[in-house]
Amino acid sequence: MDNPLPLLKRAQRIVFFVGSIGERGGTERVATLIANGLSRRGYEVSIVSLWGGLTSAYALEPEISLHELFPKNRKFKWKYFEVVRGLRKYVKKRHADVVVSTDTLLILYSVPACVGRKVMKIAWEHFNFYADLDMKARKFARRLAGRMMDAIVVLTKEDLATWEKKVSGSARLTCIVNPITFPPIQLKERNWDNPVAIAVGRLTYQKGFDLLIRCWKQVAAVSPAWKLCIIGEGEDEPMLKTQIKSEGLEGVVSILPFNPHIAEYYLNASIFCLSSRFEGLPMVLLEAQAFALPSVCFNCYTGPTEVVTQEENGFILSPDDLPGFSDRIVELAGDPALRKRMGMAALKRAELYQQNHVLDRWEALLQS
Repeated sequence: MDNPLPLLKRAQRIVFFVGSIGERGGTERVATLIANGLSRRGYEVSIVSLWGGLTSAYALEPEISLHELFPKNRKFKWKYFEVVRGLRKYVKKRHADVVVSTDTLLILYSVPACVGRKVMKIAWEHFNFYADLDMKARKFARRLAGRMMDAIVVLTKEDLATWEKKVSGSARLTCIVNPITFPPIQLKERNWDNPVAIAVGRLTYQKGFDLLIRCWKQVAAVSPAWKLCIIGEGEDEPMLKTQIKSEGLEGVVSILPFNPHIAEYYLNASIFCLSSRFEGLPMVLLEAQAFALPSVCFNCYTGPTEVVTQEENGFILSPDDLPGFSDRIVELAGDPALRKRMGMAALKRAELYQQNHVLDRWEALLQS
């Protein structure tokens, strides 16, 4: 079911359907990477956003067209038929051969929009089967996808096995990993001596930065020279800053906003921390490996176990083992040779996620 098929040489017009390409997030970043790569390979690519999609938060190839169904976010369930009509009109206008819905929830619009048209329908899961974000409609959409989509793309083999057990229908299930955003660094660019650990992601409950801050209180007691830098923006920022102050970690733990120079943060750090409660396939973990960083991760569902090999390129801890998480950070902080050994192993692993390999898998699916 998961084997790539031989490539066929024929042009295709691909429409990516997203929530908002103007938003900064992992889904949007990966969607632009794949869209750019396919555009460079000769596909005619366009991106239609449910809302706010006339400007992309991430750089796009100039040949890629942008369109929005609505200028602002709103409760689209009250505009359901307007969304379907607008999307159907756009798919027809673009003469689309393929429509890729970048969230399984979006297939509730894309399936009826494609009725009667010869269009390959792909659902792209960026979370995992059990992460519905408290939306019952997403649970329904995932089960509908099995019967109504031509293909479903998931990010990990672990999640693929779940989909195969839980969903019936004729949709082809396949695992295609996310590509790394940055090419793996040259080792001459890296040392592991700077006493800084980083964590990257939206400041939300999912990312578990509240757990990481709790862990850092123990780290600071044993390794006071080490600092933690959390890079991100989101609704939990005030709460997290209050927690930092209440834990007495001001000057030790800092929160910095996203910026275009994220690579500098990876290069200046020596340890990467992933404290997520759940994931799909965390882009930031792949990026950390591309920058030769050893990782300390919670074993959330899904992703870490398919990227990190225990005690080879990082450590994986049970989600409820906060003391163990702290201990592994302290172990890395106190052992430069261990940081280097694990960092070099992480860099080697990052080669598996280079964009060309991932684009080959996408092409195989598109031409199947």
